[in-house]
Amino acid sequence: MNKIVSYWYKGDACQAAGVISPEESEILSSSGIVDETVSTEEPDLDLPYQQLEAIKQRLKEMRAKLIYTPADPCEQEDDGTPPGEPADFLTQKQIQLQQLRRSNCLLRCQLQSRVQHLHRARKELLLVENMRCQLNKMLDKMVNEMNILEEFKVSTQHHFGLCIERSEQIKMSKIDTHDFGELLNEKTLRMMGRVRPLVPLRCHLHVRYNLNVELILLRIFLQSLFGKFSEDWKLCMRIKNSRKKKQKRAAQKESKKLLAIGN
Repeated sequence: MNKIVSYWYKGDACQAAGVISPEESEILSSSGIVDETVSTEEPDLDLPYQQLEAIKQRLKEMRAKLIYTPADPCEQEDDGTPPGEPADFLTQKQIQLQQLRRSNCLLRCQLQSRVQHLHRARKELLLVENMRCQLNKMLDKMVNEMNILEEFKVSTQHHFGLCIERSEQIKMSKIDTHDFGELLNEKTLRMMGRVRPLVPLRCHLHVRYNLNVELILLRIFLQSLFGKFSEDWKLCMRIKNSRKKKQKRAAQKESKKLLAIGN
């Protein structure tokens, strides 16, 4: 039991759950919150908001008192005088030495802060450099994609023109089902009118056979006639050549006789 009591008591104040602390009691007392009986009149809505704002303001003030940031010991105005020793008994050199020590401490603190700032700046520069490399890669990729897009646009424009031209050709040369049916019926009727007076081939088989026989006989006759003409032509050429030889011999004999008479 004593352990439990000693756990909740810290100093002279009890900090058990449900017990109002002195700060909270001060907040409640400063806010002016009091229990009042519910009246039959319409409640004022501005009053709770005002009380809430007052409580918030009081909490901010208490938080500013309780939570504080300790000052940098190097930046505190410390004259370096040992405790119990008044500054009036220090010589001028001691005072200058204290000022130099204080300036040295301030410079070290400033140098340390500058070094930390330098490290942070280097890290940020490295991060910025990495981001720049990534952005350059993304930019190169986007440039390549833009080049591909430009080539695609040029190709698309060319094919678009071809598509328009082809579409116009199709519009000019296309035919619908009704017109095609009428044209087909017209061609069919015209073909039937041309074929109707003609006789099928099977009706001329006998005539065709006789015609083939006559053509074969005529071919044989022409071949024999050509052979006879060839033989007669050869005979005629032999007779002609023999006559030329006889005439040549007779001319030679006449020339010899004339030469003999002349001698």
